Amino acid sequence: MIEIIVALIAVFIGGGIGYVVAKKINDVNFNIFLEQAKAKAKAIEYEAELVLKDAKNSIAEAEFSAKKKFDEKIQKLQREHSIKMEELNKKEQNLSHQERLNEESKSSLLREKQNIKTIIEENENLKQTYMQKLDEILKGNEFKISFSNHSNSGKYLSFNISVFVKSQAHRDEVFVALKKYAKFLL
Repeated sequence: MIEIIVALIAVFIGGGIGYVVAKKINDVNFNIFLEQAKAKAKAIEYEAELVLKDAKNSIAEAEFSAKKKFDEKIQKLQREHSIKMEELNKKEQNLSHQERLNEESKSSLLREKQNIKTIIEENENLKQTYMQKLDEILKGNEFKISFSNHSNSGKYLSFNISVFVKSQAHRDEVFVALKKYAKFLL
């Protein structure tokens, strides 16, 4: 029985030692797996950091590229705007100049029109005056008068006068009367 007890004690001690050894092996394996997991986690973390850095770099490059394109587009649009504004200013100046010329031309034409009106009125007045004077000079004589021409300035007028005379003496008398008043007689 002692042998059985010793065997039982040996079994318990062997089982306890086996349990402790198994536990130690299990703990060592656990620690190894834990260290491997930590190493893999660090490797994954490092890869994640690299991927994140690459992503950040890609984003930074994309932002830089977009900003560069944006700045180039802004500069291009500013140049185009500047050119269009210069063209617009030139057109405005041309229109202003043209408007001034048109206004001057209009004023000139209005003055010319007024001058022509004045000349026509003066010519009408002169014509009336001449007609009255001719009536005074040729009273009692039958005559026909027609407008012939005028000078460019409108200062001089020509008329054709046909007078019906009874004799050479009457003709000479009319000629002398007209010569006193008119500058040229033919």
